[in-house]
Amino acid sequence: LASQRYRIVTNSEVASGEVAPSAHWLNDGQRLLFLDNRGTLKLVDTETNEQNEILSVDQGRVGSFCLSKSNDFIYFLRVRDEADIWMLTLDEER
Repeated sequence: LASQRYRIVTNSEVASGEVAPSAHWLNDGQRLLFLDNRGTLKLVDTETNEQNEILSVDQGRVGSFCLSKSNDFIYFLRVRDEADIWMLTLDEER
């Protein structure tokens, strides 16, 4: 970073102590898919600095993601702060 040969390509502010959990370059080497600090998936074009929201989920946030090798598919986990508790009774006669 001391070389000063870098530039900021996103306009997201990250609160103190927070980190961007995941980012992946697309095959074109120009666009970067990343999670912002609210768990929204965004795409930034590093040539134009244009930034677009790709995915946000109701009742939660995108927790992590990955791209297919062809960049045709995005696989992601949805994280929620609530959960169901299930109980299973085991049949002891088995």
